[in-house]
Amino acid sequence: GVDLETDVVHGLEDENIINHERLVININECEAKDSAPKTISRESVFIKYMIDTHLDESWHKYLTELVTAEFFPPNPFPRLTTIFRQNAMRMDLCFERDSVITENILNTNIKLDDKENFIYNIPGIDAYGTPSALQVLDTGIYMNLSQIVSMMTQQNYIQRKGPYRVGICLALSGPSILYGKMQPYLNEVELHEHCYIMGPPGCQGEAVQLFAMIVQNYLVDLIQKNMIPVSGIYFGESQNRWTWEDILTLRAGFISEFCTICNRKEPIFMK
Repeated sequence: GVDLETDVVHGLEDENIINHERLVININECEAKDSAPKTISRESVFIKYMIDTHLDESWHKYLTELVTAEFFPPNPFPRLTTIFRQNAMRMDLCFERDSVITENILNTNIKLDDKENFIYNIPGIDAYGTPSALQVLDTGIYMNLSQIVSMMTQQNYIQRKGPYRVGICLALSGPSILYGKMQPYLNEVELHEHCYIMGPPGCQGEAVQLFAMIVQNYLVDLIQKNMIPVSGIYFGESQNRWTWEDILTLRAGFISEFCTICNRKEPIFMK
């Protein structure tokens, strides 16, 4: 192929994968080597290329995704580019042994850290979780993501109140853990905050109120520090949104709404 000049850099794609989109076939050279009659040699080269690269299948898949999607995208061509890149990656994988692919992609040196709760750890890295999550974690990229996690981690919260004891743990979740080797683009960072409250039996209502206070104090602190933009918090299946102004000014109402949604066991999330 002929190497084309480009200044485009795509996420964390492997250098070999990037080169795929910078290579083109030399039509004149292929025509000279083609066994078809000269009158149709150019068409023969194109047809062979399309068959070898499954261009017809890719084009069909692309059009099918467009017409069956809920909305037609303003610019449909990035989707076509993505399909072509996926095909290029498949070609690379076809020539690699399974053992090499596994070694390059998966973490195989994870160690059991908490036998009772089935929690594993990658030695040398402050990352804990299930084996399936840690195996696909890109350890080099995780160090960058952990800086984002640390910005969102609660440092000061109510650890004790009366008979209650509180522990909070923030976890990286969703597609974020695939960033790096498994996914070259970081589309979103999804964090799950786990709040553990220990207290006497039969006091669930008080525990929920304590949890609501902890979350409210945390949100107010985030908003007032103005380090991270807080779009709002969304309650329940209907995703009723409270803006940051509502959180600051309607504190009693926030606690009441929070407790109601918690008792219903419906989701609450912040953006």
